[in-house]
Amino acid sequence: MKTANEKKIVVWLAHEANTSGANIAMMEYAVALQDEYDFHFILPHGGNMIPKLNDLGFPTTIIHQYGWAVASTEKTTRVSLRVKLRSIKAVVDTCLLIRKLDARLVFTNTQVAFTAAIAADKLNLPHVWWLHEFGEEDFGFAIGFGKREKAERLIRKSKLIICNSEAVKKKFVTQMPYINIERIYQPVSFQKEFVQTASVNILRYLMFGQLIPAKGHIEVMKALLEAKKVDPSKKFTLHIKGPSEDVIYLQDLQHFIVQNHLQQDVKMETGFFDKETVLPSYDVLIVASTAEAFGRVIMEAGKAGLKVIVKNSGGAPELMNDTNGVSYDNTKELTDIFAGKITLPNGAIRFNYNEEEDIIRLKNYLAIL
Repeated sequence: MKTANEKKIVVWLAHEANTSGANIAMMEYAVALQDEYDFHFILPHGGNMIPKLNDLGFPTTIIHQYGWAVASTEKTTRVSLRVKLRSIKAVVDTCLLIRKLDARLVFTNTQVAFTAAIAADKLNLPHVWWLHEFGEEDFGFAIGFGKREKAERLIRKSKLIICNSEAVKKKFVTQMPYINIERIYQPVSFQKEFVQTASVNILRYLMFGQLIPAKGHIEVMKALLEAKKVDPSKKFTLHIKGPSEDVIYLQDLQHFIVQNHLQQDVKMETGFFDKETVLPSYDVLIVASTAEAFGRVIMEAGKAGLKVIVKNSGGAPELMNDTNGVSYDNTKELTDIFAGKITLPNGAIRFNYNEEEDIIRLKNYLAIL
């Protein structure tokens, strides 16, 4: 058993093993908490998160798990049996690792991976969900053999849910008023700070993140087309960058670009990118998500000197103020922004929350588990 002076060990299960926004958030929370806790990360497969975690001094273990989303769509007997066997093995391996490390807390990054929650329940250890979005890609009850009640059963047993936007917290509080749910804005450890001024002749727009329909790429391109009709002299570039496994959606985006003769104006790249390298090349970040998300990239953009255009239904619009950008409700308002009828703010950027204060609150919540 550990003495009072030793740090508690936390086993934290990532939902996948690459540098997605949720995983970057996970790393930044861990760095902020490392004076109080030692972390050991479980990854469901190999990926570029491993060297990043190693560079930060965090050990990792790969425990293979079957994709829950696949399990809920391929309902054949063979797939079902394979999923159950691999899931049972993953739970057993997770329990063995927790015991070996003498871990005292178990965290799960998004709800895609259930095995750590099950292991924590079996070992009677406090478990914490970290939820970054209220959308099917990060939360949807289609995950976990497609059974909503299974997900809710596990949630009820958790000691704490950490949401990082007011919208996500509100939805969970309404849906599950019996659970301890808190909103914490994560620290954003953007290493480079840039003072940028917008380009005089051409604005460089960026949409950064997962390439799925909920992120609003088509709406943005339609608004840009309408803005060019309003003022044909308007010049812009839009770069769309991020990971994607949706081949059909990528084809739809490319078809829209070609059909509307936007090849010179809109460029699209898929994959995982380093925000600190990408962001400084642009003037304005666009967050057009329809999901209620933290939109941590808003804070990264601010630290890189970019202004932000944010849809009110996503990207944590409560983080917007009169210094860091503008928000919009519909395509017409977005068109007005692109056409210059609604102007972006100039000058220094002010942030809406104090990172250190939120981390102190987080430490207090975790200390009593």
